[in-house]
Amino acid sequence: MATLKSNASGLIPVDLSQDIVHGVVKGSSIMRVSRLEEMNAAEKKISVLNGVQAYYVDEAGAIPTEDAQFTPVTLKTKKLAVIVPFSSELVNESIVNVINEIRPDIVEQFYRKFDTVALNGGIYEKSLMGAINGTGQSVNIGATAGQNLDGDVSDTMALIEAHGYDSNGFVTHFGMKNNLRKLKDANGTPLYQPVTGEASDELYGQPIEFSFGVDKANTELITGDFRHSIVGVRGDIEYKLLTEATVGNYNLAEQDMVALRAIMHVAYTITKDDAFAALKPQA
Repeated sequence: MATLKSNASGLIPVDLSQDIVHGVVKGSSIMRVSRLEEMNAAEKKISVLNGVQAYYVDEAGAIPTEDAQFTPVTLKTKKLAVIVPFSSELVNESIVNVINEIRPDIVEQFYRKFDTVALNGGIYEKSLMGAINGTGQSVNIGATAGQNLDGDVSDTMALIEAHGYDSNGFVTHFGMKNNLRKLKDANGTPLYQPVTGEASDELYGQPIEFSFGVDKANTELITGDFRHSIVGVRGDIEYKLLTEATVGNYNLAEQDMVALRAIMHVAYTITKDDAFAALKPQA
């Protein structure tokens, strides 16, 4: 049996890596609404098709293609690392048993960190709020006198609709739930619909995700055409056993603990900046 002590570094077994990746995708608000691309290397080139149209043509007539353009986009992974401390007694267990024991912590730390960066920037070339701030596509709550929150959300959606996009998702913070539950249409039907199971809750019939990564001091809600929010994920996850480090408030050697560092490879980009808009706090 391969124990963590005898195999202190390497790749997490494939099946277990897949389980962790699945958990991260399920837990990440941004990944749930975005387009996912599987990656087998640090970079992957994808093509974004622009200017495609349908035409009526005569019998045996040529179909015009001059308006079609492919914009190449390169997804580049960044290393997303987490360190999870645990009792040193576990190092004599199998690698699978140890990682299964701390898997929930690994998954949660991965998706929380990814959401924060994808939303607010700092690592990838583009972030959602970076794109929105660049285009200036935002509405402040209460900017229209006498208008309720549903009107402010609708005005935010209108910013991307003006460019020919359709809002197909929302991301907000958990503090918005109470306000959303109070929204009703003219017939008194709730606009926000909590959904049971693994499906996303809905607002205006579109999925809405609640993320700890939303900086609620500057952002209340984001909407957009999330086909243009792309996440690239590699399936392999590296690990290394740490025995002498200081992790947060833990001095591992002094407290008879060890820690496992796990590294996931994730890419993120936005292909259309004007496909997103934000509802912001009162100015």
